[in-house]
Amino acid sequence: YWAIQTLRQLTERQGKRYSIQGCEITDWPAFRIRGFMQDVGRSYISMEELKREIEVLSRYKMNVFHWHLTENQAWRLESKLYPMLNAPENMERDKGRYYTLEEAHQLAEFCSKHYVLLIPEIDMPGHSAAFERTFGFGMQTEEGKRIMKDLLAEACDALDVPYIHIGTDEVQFIDSTFVPEMVAFVRSKGKKAISWNPGWHYEKGEIDMTQLCSCRG
Repeated sequence: YWAIQTLRQLTERQGKRYSIQGCEITDWPAFRIRGFMQDVGRSYISMEELKREIEVLSRYKMNVFHWHLTENQAWRLESKLYPMLNAPENMERDKGRYYTLEEAHQLAEFCSKHYVLLIPEIDMPGHSAAFERTFGFGMQTEEGKRIMKDLLAEACDALDVPYIHIGTDEVQFIDSTFVPEMVAFVRSKGKKAISWNPGWHYEKGEIDMTQLCSCRG
């Protein structure tokens, strides 16, 4: 698939004729993961636009699409168990705009056809004001943890992807069991867990992948 993208890049058009100059190519990626993130939690982007972006990314051999689905402003992934999460009154921007579980499933399939790995992020326990507006309590409570497992189960069942990103950045941890429980639950659903760094402090083997977060003020 990637070789075909190389040929597309080398193809020249002259009128109605297309040509590729003869050459010998030795090529390999400098980085195993070549990613792009869209923060739809803050600003909703249509499915049509997301698919157009994924097509362009794959053409230039970008192989990861990071889909940041939840934020303070809005919870963009449908929940059939807790539909009030997607209600306009619980969003601050692009109110009432979210992706159905079926749309999420279709986007994962679309990515797969373009050899792009979809990594959905459900940020926790920070960046979660939309969750708190909906339920009146935070994720780091017993009821919050129960609901989060329900939401993770919905996402894991809908999305045929190997990884779930759980965030963990820019938050004060008040429950030391929260992150280990969420990682264990993600793994119990047959997925691997990714977390931001800096974020939760993991011992060896406690997380499947960490992602460096470097922000400039």
